[in-house]
Amino acid sequence: MKLSAPMADAPGILPMDRFDADFHGLADIAVTPDNYAPIRGLSDIERIEGVPFEVRSGPLNSFDLIKRGAGFDSDKTALEILSNGEADQVLQRITYGALLENIIRAANLFRSLGVNKGDVVALLMPNLAETHYALWGAQVAGIAISVNWMLEPRQITEIIRTSGAKLLVALGPADGYEIWDKARAVRDAV
Repeated sequence: MKLSAPMADAPGILPMDRFDADFHGLADIAVTPDNYAPIRGLSDIERIEGVPFEVRSGPLNSFDLIKRGAGFDSDKTALEILSNGEADQVLQRITYGALLENIIRAANLFRSLGVNKGDVVALLMPNLAETHYALWGAQVAGIAISVNWMLEPRQITEIIRTSGAKLLVALGPADGYEIWDKARAVRDAV
């Protein structure tokens, strides 16, 4: 990647202190002296303030960042999931397009179940692709909280109760996990 405004003491390197810095080298704007100059006076401030914040800042939430990634290249890998922890396992690759599609599907499901802005959706799930769909979909529909599934049912119940969760999403019965049993215990206690 060629940088157009290198630091004098480190050619080819830009300081990563920009609000909209892109750490993957795929920024949608080129970094140039025109948009990365120090503020030297009132005219610089007026130039900056002449651009609406929404235009300068880029996406302000996770969903918009994912939509932006899908817009750049929907076939690019967004997530790599190692489902069972085996070192020789083939990673499950999820593209930005598939991630976005499944997030929207999850958000629509949550809305159809009565989740609205301000409602809490609690997740009791291990690291799976579906966990990401549910997490980001819950953020679109309402508020998402992820609860550590390794806690004891009593602790999970207290977290769910305190959060005021309207919905609990949990991994169904699966070998090696006690999540479903814990979710049922929480349901009975709440």
